[in-house]
Amino acid sequence: MKTFRTDEELLAARDAAFQQCRRENISAIIDCLTECNEFDVVEYDFSIRIDEAVVLVNNISYIDKESFRVDYSESDFDGDESSIANIGRLVGRDHSIVIRQGDWDSAFRFPIESLVHLRFLVEFVARVGDSDFTDEEFDEEIEGKTTTELMKLMFRL
Repeated sequence: MKTFRTDEELLAARDAAFQQCRRENISAIIDCLTECNEFDVVEYDFSIRIDEAVVLVNNISYIDKESFRVDYSESDFDGDESSIANIGRLVGRDHSIVIRQGDWDSAFRFPIESLVHLRFLVEFVARVGDSDFTDEEFDEEIEGKTTTELMKLMFRL
């Protein structure tokens, strides 16, 4: 006779998988940053979500073996997904968030999708160098990739 998992067991398994994914992505970003200490990525207009808002990343910097900081600007994004490529920074609306292993407060503010995209950006810049690629090459690398495709690329699934 087959036994089915309870709702509590399914929720615990889901939470464990998300924690593992967060740990792996945070570790990968920190590993890249230990070699370079920080990446100034303001010129790429790379957007992610923080607190349900679309923001543009300015800088990613190493803090310690367990954490890193993301400096970002609020954007003028109005919710129209077709105009996401044309969003701009709001002047004077710069913020930062520290992402730390095991910090569930930042986990709620910084969704896993944003963490996956940020890992992609950091690994891409670390791989090709800061001045060795054009905006078109960067756009081509990320354009059209879904979060699932990015996760497959990063986890080599």
